[in-house]
Amino acid sequence: MKKFTILIVLIIFLTVGGIFGIRAIMAGTSSAILNSAASFLFGVRDIVQFRGIISENETLRSEMFDLRARLIETEDIRTENNLLRIQLSAGARNNYDLEAVKFFNISYEEITATAFINKGENNGIEVGMPVITGRSTLVGLVREVFNKYSKIMLVTDKRFKMTVLDEGLNQFLAIGNGGSGVQLDFVTLRDDFKENELIVTEVSEYVPAFLVVGEVKSVSYAETDLFKKVILKPSFLELDLRSGFVIKNF
Repeated sequence: MKKFTILIVLIIFLTVGGIFGIRAIMAGTSSAILNSAASFLFGVRDIVQFRGIISENETLRSEMFDLRARLIETEDIRTENNLLRIQLSAGARNNYDLEAVKFFNISYEEITATAFINKGENNGIEVGMPVITGRSTLVGLVREVFNKYSKIMLVTDKRFKMTVLDEGLNQFLAIGNGGSGVQLDFVTLRDDFKENELIVTEVSEYVPAFLVVGEVKSVSYAETDLFKKVILKPSFLELDLRSGFVIKNF
């Protein structure tokens, strides 16, 4: 009888222990699965949050430029009127369709030279339009247009290329050479330039004729060269680049 009782107790013990062991194993497995799932979900959440931060930064940057453009636009209107009078008194054609602008975030790099203006698509600004000072001096060309502001490429930018004329109305190609200069291309050894000779634009689809690009700063060449190296000093660099105009039509 005692042996039978002991056997029964042993069976019950093993049965109960087995059940709890299986539950422990299952609990451990479930815990591992849950932990892995939680780690995966947290990783997905972090990625989503990171992308959200990037998107927010881009939005904030765009809003910052919009705000700055609006602040500049609300400055003293009399300044724009004064500049318009200067533009007209400088001999500009009366049929120019001018949009008064103000410059900000001017940047001169080794290759690029850019600036922003406080007018954009909402004001009829288009890519390729020339930007000038109040004295018909070419500053650059509109390169990118946004709703309320635009980015311009200055004439010293290495991406800048434009057909220009000397005082004898001979054609040359002006190319920005970075820093603060402009170089004339296709200048033969027979082409002569006077010191400080003015170089102006030739008429094109967007650009009227006789906008001042710059004056001759230096002319150099070697006996074995086929072309002269002519460097211009851009005229806009001598001015206080705060306000100007976009020529929308002419």
